[in-house]
Amino acid sequence: MEILLFTGYSASGKSTIARQINEKLNFDYLGERKILHNLAVSLGFKRIREWLQSDGHEVLLEAARSDTIARIREIGSKQGVIIDGSYDQKLPGILKNTFPKARQLIVCVDLDNQIRKKRMSIRLRESVAKAKEEMDFIDDFKNKA
Repeated sequence: MEILLFTGYSASGKSTIARQINEKLNFDYLGERKILHNLAVSLGFKRIREWLQSDGHEVLLEAARSDTIARIREIGSKQGVIIDGSYDQKLPGILKNTFPKARQLIVCVDLDNQIRKKRMSIRLRESVAKAKEEMDFIDDFKNKA
């Protein structure tokens, strides 16, 4: 099995690149942002941000790790899996230990901050100032992870 793990700051193009690559490879696809959102909602939070502020980043990361591992096991992919948007610095090592026969490729996506702000503004349908605020919050979480 191949594991492609996409990481990088918010609005850097991780999802765009991961989806384009997946169109060619047709691997199973896991979106970490969606996993975190679904976990937050299942715990009664409307947004990941609320859960993070309530319980802290380590609680979120541990829940996401467990869910991601469970999903990969459930998928049982023979070919491969793309993990879009890893926020967790420990995840590559955990994946290596959990799936020792899998080959793992970590793709770190980087993009100029001005372009990231514009991308986030479009995603949120908000001003660039609001987009910067959201990016700073998400990026701070990623730096702590």
